[in-house]
Amino acid sequence: MTWQPTETGLATTWQVAIEAELEAGSQAVLGMETGPGILEGVVPLLALQMLAERRTDPTRPLLMAGGTGPAWLAALFTPPHQKPPASPRVNVLFAGPDVATWLASHALSAGSRPRAFQPQPTAMTTAMHDWLFPHQAALPTGRRETLPWWIVNRPTASPPDAPDPAQDWLAWISMVAVTLLLLLALVA
Repeated sequence: MTWQPTETGLATTWQVAIEAELEAGSQAVLGMETGPGILEGVVPLLALQMLAERRTDPTRPLLMAGGTGPAWLAALFTPPHQKPPASPRVNVLFAGPDVATWLASHALSAGSRPRAFQPQPTAMTTAMHDWLFPHQAALPTGRRETLPWWIVNRPTASPPDAPDPAQDWLAWISMVAVTLLLLLALVA
């Protein structure tokens, strides 16, 4: 998916989800998956920081962070906001590097409870709901949206491995040594 919300929209969506789950009496499960580049995780990290600054609820929501990039690790170090109506930190859980593991972790953490704040078909799991309705989750940014900066994260081709010339010399030296030993054995 290449659709990515702004950090303000994502923080607002997460805050609405937290408030709805608080009203329903359950723990909110938020999703954040980042791509392989550093720039792809900036929007969810800014949204997480904005969420920490504006939260006033007493809950500890669960943030399912994952992906192949380093942004999920940076989410572990997000400090809580220090102003007087401070809320507890968000629990960050690594959900896996690939999409299948992330979806399975998200489904297991959500359990069998339905979402309280939105209608959901009965045959759809909670994890699949975030992928079919992307306005609720932070999904990786596509390459089109980070041009020209995606070139920075492009892997460079390594030079081809040159054959080791020492291996040829070792083979010749060992052949000469074997030949000399055979000649010495025949002469003696």
